[in-house]
Amino acid sequence: MIGFPIEHRAGVRHQWFALVLSVLLTCAGGGALAAAERPAGSVAPDVLAAHLERGLQYLELGEHARALYEFEQVMQIEYLSADLRERAEAYARVAERYLRGERLSVAAFLEGGGGYYRENTTDSTRLFGDDPARDAFLALRGNSGVSYLTESGLTVDGYLDYQFRDYDHSDRPDDRDLRWSGSITRSLAKGSQAIGVRGHNSYRGDPGYRNDYGLFVNRGFVVDSDHRLTVEADVRRRSYPSELRDLSYTNAGLSGTWNRAEEDGRASLGVTIRAGYEWAENDRTDGDQTFYGLSVDWSRDIGQATSVFLFGWYERNGFHSDAVVVDENGVPDTESARADNLYEFGGGIVHRLAEGWTLRPEILYIRDDSNKEFATYSSTEMWVTVRRAF
Repeated sequence: MIGFPIEHRAGVRHQWFALVLSVLLTCAGGGALAAAERPAGSVAPDVLAAHLERGLQYLELGEHARALYEFEQVMQIEYLSADLRERAEAYARVAERYLRGERLSVAAFLEGGGGYYRENTTDSTRLFGDDPARDAFLALRGNSGVSYLTESGLTVDGYLDYQFRDYDHSDRPDDRDLRWSGSITRSLAKGSQAIGVRGHNSYRGDPGYRNDYGLFVNRGFVVDSDHRLTVEADVRRRSYPSELRDLSYTNAGLSGTWNRAEEDGRASLGVTIRAGYEWAENDRTDGDQTFYGLSVDWSRDIGQATSVFLFGWYERNGFHSDAVVVDENGVPDTESARADNLYEFGGGIVHRLAEGWTLRPEILYIRDDSNKEFATYSSTEMWVTVRRAF
């Protein structure tokens, strides 16, 4: 576990904020410097159009990964899909409008279906004697976004994504999740710069809603048509309802993502590494924590109308405050800092039924391992939905 001595928390906090701030200033300053050095008659719109035209050419050839890498040098659409082809086609619709002279693009989709949630047996369920939940659910989702490509070569994106689940089990609260984002992207000859905000409002049952919101900056580098690197820094605050305020925190993180086009652009592999520091509020029992992790995403066409995606996600949470461990008889045993290993694995298929219509079976497995029995958790979810894009 990576960790810092408790007595040095304030110093670590200042170092992390200084690091993230320096990245923010570098990105902002780089954009200002580039603008200052450009002669009259900015070339940024020409660079922007060149990326969009190349993206459309790749898409026409069925090289969806290469198309996506070109489009994402111009704009950043969030909360869309894990499927490579679907994302590329969504960007293409914006590109086609822009090249026709339309700077503003609006897109949306509605999705509905059902699934089954199964909580798996863990140390936590055995500790509390609970029967693991088994629930069928109704799933609904709505997404809407807007992109505006300016005359100066900047792109402004804004998106809302709402997901709802109604569980059959009467004791389980519904899932209500609203995600939102807004960003400004400057297209470069080989890459991009972006700054923006993200948020997530999540219903937690009787206590109410948990709110996440934060600022991010990223810098994309395109090595060639098959390889891309993105570096991102972010600062985020998570605020719980008053009854759970001890869980609130602020964190800062850095990540790097490498993407590679495969199968002549018909598949894409992405690998992300990340690390950061979390500052607890209101004297949280486990104190501050260091986190680091890795995720892998892969997507590929498997036919004219069908594509598949897979992903894996891992994160290590190392808390800094020792806490007493109580044995099975309720007797204090040892003192140790909490350490969690979090895993997610999933995948799905996107099958195109007709223009704008897709069928989407998906599966997700979650496992939280911890040296504290109460913090373990595992579940398996399966669902099938139909999406209509507009």
